[in-house]
Amino acid sequence: MNYLQQTLNNCGHRQGAEACGVTRQAVKEWATKGKLPDTEYLTTDHPRRTEHAKKIARLAKCKKDELL
Repeated sequence: MNYLQQTLNNCGHRQGAEACGVTRQAVKEWATKGKLPDTEYLTTDHPRRTEHAKKIARLAKCKKDELL
């Protein structure tokens, strides 16, 4: 189990979903796969880039880089 999976399980899929503005099922999928969606890794000026790691890190009180 990687750090992202532990963090999502500890803070809860529902809370993670609310923080990121996605469904609980999406967060559950991230936890199952052990990684965030590929849109997290797009360039900062890309229109489809997401900031889920930043939002989950704020919720879990950890560093964003630990989740990526």
